[in-house]
Amino acid sequence: MAELIVSFLDAPTEHPEYGPIELVLQLKGKNRTVEYESSPNGLWRIPLERKNGQWAGKAVQHHGDGRRFIYFEWRYFDDGKPIGFRRIKLYLEHIVKLQVDSGEVEVIVQGRDKKGMPACSTAILV
Repeated sequence: MAELIVSFLDAPTEHPEYGPIELVLQLKGKNRTVEYESSPNGLWRIPLERKNGQWAGKAVQHHGDGRRFIYFEWRYFDDGKPIGFRRIKLYLEHIVKLQVDSGEVEVIVQGRDKKGMPACSTAILV
């Protein structure tokens, strides 16, 4: 077992086009549905477990080639309905401490891209 603690450095709360935005953790729901988890303090505690030598858990997604990752999604609200517009993929293989540790492992992800917009694509660890 491990607990991955993720925070974002300089995560924006506003977008010039969409107004207020939030960052949420994408989770696997029942029957292939997707659920999201907000964090009012910007810190996520994500439980992980080892299954067949790979990290697994409700937040862990995977590619066909076996790579494991966690998705975070930026979203805004349109008439109260959340609309996702960017996602960040945090690859577990990029977290060196997670490869040797099984306790609490903390990472900080860059919250903005080079243009100052909400970060997207592959997560950049700080």
